[in-house]
Amino acid sequence: MARGNLASSSTILALAIGTFALFLGLRLWYERKRRVASEADQAFFRFQDVRRLLGLAAMAGAAIGIAYGGQVGARAGGRPNPAFAIAWLAVGLCVILMLGFAIIDWMATWRFERRARRRLVRERVEILRDILAATHGAQGSAGSDDENLDPDQETL
Repeated sequence: MARGNLASSSTILALAIGTFALFLGLRLWYERKRRVASEADQAFFRFQDVRRLLGLAAMAGAAIGIAYGGQVGARAGGRPNPAFAIAWLAVGLCVILMLGFAIIDWMATWRFERRARRRLVRERVEILRDILAATHGAQGSAGSDDENLDPDQETL
């Protein structure tokens, strides 16, 4: 009776994981299709797609391993079944890979956003310098006080 419960539970879990992986794959495809990015950002998005596709492959592998591992008995002929152990070790490996890809993706996205924020701050400082120069130039002022505007300086 317990083997039947494991088989049906594993099948349901595998279908749920497979459906979720399919949804994430379609979402990735849709985002790639609609993405508009600068040349500088294209490399980040290309590697992001690779990381996420590898994560989806690991998720699909986990779903297949769960479905197979639930159907295979832990014992075959009164002896431990190596197929059962291999299936569940593969599922564990897929889960570790998914976690690793998620952490790498999170770190890469954080670094990308940090660079983008710094780029925006530099652009804003340049705009402010231009405005100050135009304002001081229109008023006939001899100098400007924009030396304090350093885009790479951390502010509180």
